[in-house]
Amino acid sequence: MRERAKKKRKSLESASYEAKFYKIFPYKTLKSKAAGENTFTERELWAPHIAVVNIENIITYPSKDSPLGIFNVSNESDITPLVHVNNWKRGEFTVNKSGLYSVHFNITLIDKLSNTNIGLFVNNRAMLACPPGGFICPSNYFDSSRYRICNIQGVLALRNGDVIVLKTMVPNTIIRLESGKASILYFVLLSEDKPAQGSS
Repeated sequence: MRERAKKKRKSLESASYEAKFYKIFPYKTLKSKAAGENTFTERELWAPHIAVVNIENIITYPSKDSPLGIFNVSNESDITPLVHVNNWKRGEFTVNKSGLYSVHFNITLIDKLSNTNIGLFVNNRAMLACPPGGFICPSNYFDSSRYRICNIQGVLALRNGDVIVLKTMVPNTIIRLESGKASILYFVLLSEDKPAQGSS
């Protein structure tokens, strides 16, 4: 009986996206753009929102409402029909299946003043956000007074065609994409909306 139950059990559908700094900015490109300096201004990637990039995995967004155009599918061979990247350079994701979703997002902020936060927008309306300044990194973390963890967790009713964007909510937001701690945007479909019987 247990064996039969195991066979029937089905895992929930999910979609995972990861921010990989050196996939966006290959090291050779960084060196040539920086021209001997540690930072350069990236105009092409996020236009009209301009970002300042530091070759130490740090990106600064001078403007409020700048989209985080840094996420792409975690595994190219695992492209899901749930939520797809509409335009990763503009940080846009489009929902393919209507239903109730659990949404998770995490990223590291550099913020000594504790006033920076990131928001998750659905159709240009803010729906979820991490607390201003995020959470203080553990005390054993290198230079922990500078670093905060922005963590968004929530449940959203999303419709087919909804557009999701992660945006900065204050000017001069600084993020750090760490190789040892992945920044992930993750969707899990908890229940799918089924068309009503008799509807076309």
